[in-house]
Amino acid sequence: MKNISAAKSGGAGISAAQFVADKDVNAVVAGSIGPRALDVLNQFKIKTYEDSGSIKKVLQKFLK
Repeated sequence: MKNISAAKSGGAGISAAQFVADKDVNAVVAGSIGPRALDVLNQFKIKTYEDSGSIKKVLQKFLK
């Protein structure tokens, strides 16, 4: 999903986390997750995984 909140100047992390929660997502894989976004994701019991690199390599590691 495209991060529609990325261009926001404030509250982008919270907005993105709420968007993901509204989509009934079970897990998020991201390069970084801020503390406020993490709080929202935790409230909805959405698992979070932080990693960096190519999408292909990150997803391969996630699937293992």
